Amino acid sequence: MFVGIGASKRRLACTKLVQSKMDSHTSVIARTGYTSQDAILRLPEITENSNYTHVVIQFGNNDCRVAKSEPKVSLAIFTDNLRNIVRAIESAGKIPLLCNLQPIDSEKYSKGQPEIRSLITTSGITPQELQGRYSNQCEQVATEMNVRLIDIRTKFLRMGQEAIAEDGLHPNDLGHQII
Repeated sequence: MFVGIGASKRRLACTKLVQSKMDSHTSVIARTGYTSQDAILRLPEITENSNYTHVVIQFGNNDCRVAKSEPKVSLAIFTDNLRNIVRAIESAGKIPLLCNLQPIDSEKYSKGQPEIRSLITTSGITPQELQGRYSNQCEQVATEMNVRLIDIRTKFLRMGQEAIAEDGLHPNDLGHQII
């Protein structure tokens, strides 16, 4: 289970909080460091498990992480991956729930990710803008495939940077409560 980076204690991580409030068996398929590509490789494990009825899908932050001046997973491949994950979950008789992404603090995030400076220099796009594009794709795929969207981004935007951890990327305890 995803630990919940940014939470001060494991029990305060969003996955623990979500699971404690659900009436049905729920699996969160996100894992620390995983991209949507990693989830594609794990689809049999996810779809064949009969212990849950719903699957929360939240990918994008690691997909858009810059490596060698480019996102680890391109936006087009990320979008296709989301569609394939949703289809596989539905085919297995489970209910997919797509989650968009919390906004990031570009300044704080860039300090911990020096490789992102080349992306900013060559493309003029900030980390927040890049990550926002991935979040928008989550929303578009949810609409296109008629899948429920868990919109965490809107509430995070209302809260400002108050819900973002010091690394500029992960939610802090308040952010985990929002999720």
